[in-house]
Parts: sequence; structure tokens; C-alpha cells
Amino acid sequence: MLDLQSIYRCTFEQISYLNTIWGITYLVGALGVGIYSKFNKYTVFMLCLIVNGLTSVPFANFKYLSILYVAYGINGIDSGIIDSFTTVWMIEIWETKCGPFAEALHFVISVGQIVATPLANQFLSTIVTNNGSDDVHTTPSRIWIPYLIVGVINIATGIWFGGIAIYRHRYYGSRGKKLTTIDNTSNNNNNIDSKRFSHLFIKTRNLFVTQLSSSKVGCAVLLMTCLQSAIMSTLVWYWQTYWTPFAQFSSDNLISKQLANNMLTAFQIAVAVSRAVFIPLSVYVSPVFRIYFSFVVLIVSVVLFVIYGISSLTILWLGNVLMGVGLGPIQASYYQLLRGILPVTNMFGAIATFLNGLFQAIFSAVLGHYIDNNPIIFIYLSVALLDA
Repeated sequence: MLDLQSIYRCTFEQISYLNTIWGITYLVGALGVGIYSKFNKYTVFMLCLIVNGLTSVPFANFKYLSILYVAYGINGIDSGIIDSFTTVWMIEIWETKCGPFAEALHFVISVGQIVATPLANQFLSTIVTNNGSDDVHTTPSRIWIPYLIVGVINIATGIWFGGIAIYRHRYYGSRGKKLTTIDNTSNNNNNIDSKRFSHLFIKTRNLFVTQLSSSKVGCAVLLMTCLQSAIMSTLVWYWQTYWTPFAQFSSDNLISKQLANNMLTAFQIAVAVSRAVFIPLSVYVSPVFRIYFSFVVLIVSVVLFVIYGISSLTILWLGNVLMGVGLGPIQASYYQLLRGILPVTNMFGAIATFLNGLFQAIFSAVLGHYIDNNPIIFIYLSVALLDA
């Protein structure tokens, strides 16, 4: 974010509006989860990934900040559609045994984040001081290169999913069943309209009756799990997005971007390791125990930050590691816990993603306004998320 701020020559608050816009459009995208039930899910996933890549590539190359806002908004809608469905899709496949697979899904995401931060470090602007002189200058940012790499990977992945969609449609048909010869009798033709109407009625009933009105307890469990899942997802995003600005602003730039990003990498490695450990353990350890374990570790981490602040580099490193260990397994644990109580449908993905976007929009607006002059608010908001 700091390099984008220098590229577009704006205040940190202005560049932080990007996250507010992304969060608002992300929650709008969550409302489009129904598109997967109307069209081939592989094709929809392909188009979303390609659009995501195409909007990511030029983030650092627009002439005006307003155009960047628009690109972030399109990217947010697209990401909301993707995220509201992927977890539900995985849970639909494995049902009550989804624990190890949910942990594995988040572990793969963590590996990508671990690679991304050191990669971006190589292209950040740096302050250079020549020995023996007062000449101090800043090297130009090349942050457009990581954006290009990420965009190309997303586009390539989308094309790969498109190949799967074509294969499925050619050999298995649009319903996922192997194609067979159909006897198109007049009786079948007469029943086409009635079958379509019945299918529409069943889908509508499932959405508004089965998913929303099964029972008061079921609705309460669904909403609370969505809320907690969204809070934990927001905390992961929040830490990865604002840790580096917090470290720099709170230390008056004594902590370099590279050092702050190295601490962030430690956080991401801790997230990945904890998820890897719980992939096999989730078969034997209940999701309730994993959730309690995560909260204890998270509370210890936040307490360290509240007591010591940035007075000790050791505490900064340790706090990041503990934060990563605590956040690693908790989302998958919520998914497994909910699936053991209720059927997980697209409604869960839509609500959780909507709340996630809402929290991101609110917290990014607050941080963007206050963090440069009062960076400790970063820690206070972390406490607020955990208290919620």
C-alpha cells in the first residue's frame, strides 16, 4: 500500500480507500452466489478468475487514482463471487468429514501468501544512503511486477478451469452425468415446461424455506458461525494488509518496509504451519477444541502487543508468530463445526462473505483515517475483533 501511495502521490487515507471500496464491492459480489446454480459452475469460476487477473495486472500502472478505485471495485465484486462459493463447494463434496480438506484448502492459500510477501519485497522502493555523504534518495518502486505475476497466474488458472468445463460438458453434459442417447418422445416434449416450472419452484423453496426457516436454533447457529468466520477472515486480511504501515508509522520509519514484511512473512509461515499440523489432527481433534486453542493463542498474542507495543523487536516477532498460529486452523474449524450441525449451502457462503466484506470496508475506512497519526489503533481494533 505504501508503494501505491507513492506511485499515485496521494495520502495514506486516500490509498486506504482502496480497501474500503474493495470491501463494499466484495460484499456486493457475495450476493451473486446464486449465479453458480444458474450456469455451469466451472465456466463461472473460469470467467471470475480471468476477470480477477485482468483487473489485478494494471493496479500500479493507471494514470489516475480514480481509475484504480474502479479497478479495485470490479476486482472486489469478482472476488466476492469466488469466495462465497469455493468453501461451500468443498464442504458439499466432503460433508461432515470436511475438516482435513478445509484445513488443506486454507494451507494452500497460506503457501501462496508466504511466497507473495518475499516476492513483493524485491520490488519495493527503498531508502538508500550513500556512505560518507548526506545524499539520501529513494529507489523507484517496481511493484507492478508482482501484480503482473499474480494476474497472469489467475488468468492461467481460469483458463485451466475453462478446459475442465469444456471436458465435462463434452463428455458428461451440463448436469455432470455421462451422456446417453435420449429418446425424444412427444410425451417428454409436452412435459418440458412443467419440469422447468417445478425445478424453479424447488430452487425457490430451498432458498427461502429450507435454508432460512428450518428452525430458530438452526438460523441462530448459521448466523453466529457466519459472523465468527467473517471476523476471523477479516483479522487475517487486516493483519496482512495493515501490519507493514502500522510497523512503520508506530516506529517513525525506524522499522523498514522490508523488516516489517519479514515479520509479516513470519506471521504467514505460522499460519501455514498451524494449518498443516491440523490437517491430520482435524480427523481426531474436535472443531470445538481447535477453536478454543486458537482463541487462547490469539489472546496471548494481543496481550503481548498491548503491554509491550513496539518497544521490543523480539515481542514483535513473537506476537506475529502467535497471531499466525492462532488464526491458522480456526476458519476450517468453524466450517466443520457448522457442517456437523446443519447442511452447508450457498446461503452460508453468501452471508459469511457479505459480513467479511462489510467488516473490511468499515475497518479499512477507520484505519485509513487514523493509523498514520495514531497507529496504536491497529492493536485496539485487533482487540475489538477478538472481543466480537
